[in-house]
Amino acid sequence: MDEVKVSQMERGDIPQVADLWNAAIRAQGEGYERHVQTPERLERIADDQNFLPEGALIARQDGELLGFALGYIQTVDYLGVGDLAKIPARLSGVAVRPDRWRQGIGTKLLSTLEAILASKGKSEINIPVHHEMPLVLVRSIHLDSGPYYFLKANGYDDLRHGLVFHNDIANFELRGDVKERKRRLQEEGFEFRWYQPEDRTALLEMVERCFSAAWYAIIEAAVSAEQLPKIMLAFASGKMVGFIGPFSVGERTFYFSTDSRVGWGSFGSPGVDPDFRKRGVGTVLWHLGFDYLKRCGAKFTEYGTGLVNPAQHLYFHSGATLIEISCDCMQKQL
Repeated sequence: MDEVKVSQMERGDIPQVADLWNAAIRAQGEGYERHVQTPERLERIADDQNFLPEGALIARQDGELLGFALGYIQTVDYLGVGDLAKIPARLSGVAVRPDRWRQGIGTKLLSTLEAILASKGKSEINIPVHHEMPLVLVRSIHLDSGPYYFLKANGYDDLRHGLVFHNDIANFELRGDVKERKRRLQEEGFEFRWYQPEDRTALLEMVERCFSAAWYAIIEAAVSAEQLPKIMLAFASGKMVGFIGPFSVGERTFYFSTDSRVGWGSFGSPGVDPDFRKRGVGTVLWHLGFDYLKRCGAKFTEYGTGLVNPAQHLYFHSGATLIEISCDCMQKQL
C-alpha cells in the first residue's frame, strides 16, 4: 500500500470532494447537515476572487480520495477593513473519509496547508465562521465534537463562542401582544414597511451611524444588488429608526454564500437606532419578518448570536430552540 499523498485539488476532483465532505459531516451526527456542500457550491468557491488554488488540498492513497482541506488568504476587502495584510490566513475546513479517521490524515492535510499559508507571509491562521466571508464552509463548531477536539489537538485556540437557534416557521403565528404593540407604535407615529430604492441613502446613513462596519458592508451589498432586497424598515414620524433583513427563502444570498436546503428561511439581523430601543420596535420587526418568511413558504430558520447578547430573550420569546453552543472563531500562530 502506498503512503498517503497530499496534492493540490483539481477542478475534476470537485464532485468527489463534495461527496467526501458530506460523508464526513453527516458522520458527525445530528446538526451537521447544515454544512452539506454541493459540487456547484464548490465550483463557485473555486471561482471566487479569494480562492487560493494551492490552498485547496486533497489526500489520496492508492488512487482513493481520503481527505480535503481548504485555506485561503483574503484578497477582496468586502468589509472595508483597509489593510488586508494584517488579516490572518483563513482555514475554511478539513474533512476526512469517516472510515479513515484518527489515522493522521487530517493532521497531515492541516500541517501541509499551514506551511503553504506561512510561505505566503502569514503568521497566524483563523477559522472565521463569520457569515460575511464568502469561502466559509463551516458556520460553527460544536464545543463537544470531533472537529473541535481535532483543532484543539492541532494547536488552535478558542477566540469567541456563540449560540445557534432554530425557529419553526411553518407553525409561526403573530402573537396578540405583538399585534397590540405594533398598533400602539403606529398610534405614536411609527410606520413599518418594505425597503424601496429611495430609502437607500437613509438606510446606509443609519447603519453607518449606529452599527459596525461589517454590518454596514452587508447592508450596502444588499441594496447595491440588481434585485430589490426584502428589508423591513421602521420609521418614527418619518425618520428611519430600524430595519431587519434582507430576507430570502432557500438561498442565503445576502451572506455571500448559499444554503439551498428546502424550507430554509434566512434573514439579516434586526437593528434599531439606540435612541428608539426598549420600545418594542425590534420585537415588531422580528415577528413581522418571521410572518413574511412563513407566507413565502419557509419551514424553519436558524441563526447565531453571541453568548451574552441581550436579544436572546427576544429569540426565546419567539419560540426559538437553542440547538448549539459553539466556538465561532479559532486561531493558531504559524
